[in-house]
Amino acid sequence: MDVDLYIYDLSKGLARQYSGAFLGVHIDAVYHTAIVMDGVEYFFGAGIQTCAPPGATHHGRPLEILRLGTTSLPRDIIATYLQTLGESYSAESYDLFLHNCNNFTNDLAEFLVGRGIPDRIQSLPRRVLETPFGAMMKEQIDAAMRPVVQQSSHPALYPSATNAQSPPRQVHVSHPHRTMKFQALESACRDPITFPELTPPSTSMFTFSDVGQDQAINALKHFVSESTAHKDQSALPDLNALGFYIRRAVHDLPQERLFNILTYLCAAMMDPRVSGYYAADNDQETVRCLVRHIDQLGNDCSAHLRLVTLRITCNLFTSPITSQLVKRQEGFRTSITDLTCNSLTKSGVGEIIRLAASGAAFNITSSVYEQRREDGACSLSSDEVLGLTSALLYAIDAEETSSVVLRRCVLALGFLTHLRPLENDDIWEFLQLSNATDTVTGKAARFPQEEKLTIEIGRDLLDIHDR
Repeated sequence: MDVDLYIYDLSKGLARQYSGAFLGVHIDAVYHTAIVMDGVEYFFGAGIQTCAPPGATHHGRPLEILRLGTTSLPRDIIATYLQTLGESYSAESYDLFLHNCNNFTNDLAEFLVGRGIPDRIQSLPRRVLETPFGAMMKEQIDAAMRPVVQQSSHPALYPSATNAQSPPRQVHVSHPHRTMKFQALESACRDPITFPELTPPSTSMFTFSDVGQDQAINALKHFVSESTAHKDQSALPDLNALGFYIRRAVHDLPQERLFNILTYLCAAMMDPRVSGYYAADNDQETVRCLVRHIDQLGNDCSAHLRLVTLRITCNLFTSPITSQLVKRQEGFRTSITDLTCNSLTKSGVGEIIRLAASGAAFNITSSVYEQRREDGACSLSSDEVLGLTSALLYAIDAEETSSVVLRRCVLALGFLTHLRPLENDDIWEFLQLSNATDTVTGKAARFPQEEKLTIEIGRDLLDIHDR
């Protein structure tokens, strides 16, 4: 199925004519974009909207039509992904500069074809806000353009998805954290921690020649090889057949051979089409089967099998659908959270596993951090927060060699606790009883490069009982 990007100019040529005089920089257009596939145009304004035939919206004729590529993802998987995006792309969430139609098309394009929309379109809001006039008139420009982009002549696909799924709004205006600055936490890069490399260091004693001759695995190997060579636009293997094979292999193959197969799957999941498929497919059946197997093996699970499973968990976050599932699907969230906590607290593991486990913790907690900052709500249950907090404190206290592991764990702890309600919450009592402040700040001497972060989280964020 072909995937096209329809590009419109909301200014109808005025930006090209007058931008130099008003902004001091020249811009060609005020871009609005839409994704077109299977004869339907998908765009974001008053929620996620559709139009058929393409090019018949209130925006008129497209300025340009760009072929992004093709997708072989099943229609039901695409529909599931769009429904998940509907929770983030509601009419109320629209912001001309920060959360607009081009953010939507970029997310959808990455899911469908493995690459986003052109940077000249994505970077335009930043270019405008970097000008004195753009920064000064941001609110007025946003208000003026909303009626243009949010016409409701095309009903939203999921008009109430956000309201139906989101927890009640809980704004804690009097929270001590709201009067404080947490520069290290708030400025930290929150891009997902991923692992693109094919062969994990120190586990290469197993060759890739013994993974068998199954057609699904050969197609997976070919896809990874092509993706490495061409970066994008590689034809997807049959992901349904591959998932079926892996679920069977989990129980039938010895750990060494299973590891070899999963290493390829881990590399393939760097493509958001693959990670998005397994995040959306049948309640994450393949991923949850794998995680459940690791849990059942317990102490008999080999280090390399645990490692590749943790890395698969991290690489799932290359698709934005995974972050949405962490917020709304308890079963999926619990399975990857339990794997992460068990790995963080497992004694005697090497740094390579600690890096993967801390990466998973970072991704999970980062997914719910923005939700807490915006409205005080949290998708994680108290038990989940307590389990993650306990595991992170254990990992922070035990870490002696890796500043990367320490940083990820401290940030994850900050994501969990920043703006968490003080009243009727056992987490703060647990933090006090476990001497969390001393545990975190005590790492400043061992890791001086992380002194600012450890002091900020350990002293300023966690130690708020007397404020």
